[in-house]
This record gives sequence, structure tokens and C-alpha cells, in this order.
Amino acid sequence: MTVLLAVQPLPLAAAEAVAPAPKAETPPPAANTPPGDARAPVCDAGCVRANAERAAQACAPRIENEAPFDFEWLTRPFGGIFQEADPPAPSEAAIRYKGDSIRFMSPQREWVRITYECVFDTAAQRIETVRVRFGRLNGRMAPPPPGPGGQSAAVSGPPAPVASPPPVAPPRKAQRPGEPNSIEILQVNPAQKR
Repeated sequence: MTVLLAVQPLPLAAAEAVAPAPKAETPPPAANTPPGDARAPVCDAGCVRANAERAAQACAPRIENEAPFDFEWLTRPFGGIFQEADPPAPSEAAIRYKGDSIRFMSPQREWVRITYECVFDTAAQRIETVRVRFGRLNGRMAPPPPGPGGQSAAVSGPPAPVASPPPVAPPRKAQRPGEPNSIEILQVNPAQKR
């Protein structure tokens, strides 16, 4: 099951006014619990959402360190960097967060979209692994780049019709050595008097 993270940015004054939520302590599992007994998960969907910001703060520098030359965040500092999260197994506390809100500059000096995964251990409050690879999550198309004034180019209106390829010109006859061409005919003999 994948949890989609919808993070709404808070205004700065509202973000400072919000007090951190008290941590809910989960009791350690009993050693004498029968193996067939169903236990409550260590971290549910609420826990995944609650830890997304902590994971983003810890993962962002490690994702940036993977860039060969330069990087550019597409959503920071105002939005979250993760778009999806895989909740852990009931007996584990590590959450796998996924996102694609960064571009790296390639050795060819081109911006390349990157997908990253960050495994965050909620019990230890630390990053276990960070993986980056080329591409986007779920193979989605990239949004259009912002136009002049920072507005999206997607607001421009209906898409233009696709133009058909130009007709293929007939192959030109190969010129043989010694045949006059248009350049030889148009050249003027400088020795000739006018």
C-alpha cells in the first residue's frame, strides 16, 4: 500500500504558532505474544504523514550530496520533497519515502530529473538509506517550465495541433566532375574587360 502525501504549506506565522504534536509512545511488543496474534502496526498512515517533514529535513542534504555537479529543488523551501510513502511492515518502523522534486546537472551540462528514495527509521529518528536514479515517479511527464513572470506555460490555452512532417523532396541528381554548376556559371572572369 502506498500513502500519497499531500503537504499544504503553512504561512510563516501559522507555522511558528503550531506546537509540535506530542509523541505517542508505543509499548514494546510482549515477548510471550503468540505468533498468530495480530498486533497493531508500529507506524500507521498517520505516523507516516507525521514523520514526513522530519524525514525531509534529514534526507534533503544526503540527496543533494548525490548530485555530480549542481542540483535544483523544484518545490523547496515551501513544499514537501516527498510525493509517496510506503508504510512499513507491522513489525518494522522504517518508512520508505519517495519523491522526484529535484533536478541534477549532468556531465553534459543538461538538467536531468531525478527520483529518490529515502528510508527513515521512526524509532531511531535517523536515515537508513538514500537512493537516487534518473527519471520520474510512475513515468509521469514533467510539468511545463514556468514562463515569463514565473507563471506556468500550461495556462496558455488549448494545445496546438500537431503538424505533419514536411513532404520529402525528390533526390537530387549527383553532379559529375567537369559539369558546370550554378557557381561556375555565375562567376565573372576578371581578365575579361567590360
